[in-house]
Amino acid sequence: MSGIETRDLTLRHITVKTGVPFDGFVRTLESQLGRHDPSAYLKLMTDPSQAEKVEAIINSQLGPSGMVLFMTWPLGLLLALKDRPAKARQYIVGNPFFAFRLVRHDIRAALDAPLRVLVYEDAEDKAVVEYDTPSSLFGWLQNPEIDSIAKSLDEKLANLVQKSSA
Repeated sequence: MSGIETRDLTLRHITVKTGVPFDGFVRTLESQLGRHDPSAYLKLMTDPSQAEKVEAIINSQLGPSGMVLFMTWPLGLLLALKDRPAKARQYIVGNPFFAFRLVRHDIRAALDAPLRVLVYEDAEDKAVVEYDTPSSLFGWLQNPEIDSIAKSLDEKLANLVQKSSA
């Protein structure tokens, strides 16, 4: 193959030991996230005159955190197939407007938008949260506009975890 480029990246990885039972943590976390339903607006997206309506629909889907849940991956169930059951979920979260702003500046930002958050139960039956900060995920793009958006996403994720731990 020709044209292959490689880069070494430095990620900032966050691990939060919440001290909160797993079930309570995920219940609160999920209550902070809206539910993304692209079927509510996809047909409208082919018509530029519907932009305000699309924006209103997306805004109505945002949760109190200003983010939506795109998908949940029940890793604990997968582990139960061959091992012991575990409480673990991967969340795909974000905000469609933030994603739009990111990819508008550089389409390669779509590689890491939306964001992934892992929640699992530790040996003390408490929730542990892990994620890579958006500012470090998008930093390799070396774009000041993207850096600014990513830093605000860092804050949104930290606030989401903090509120879910309360």
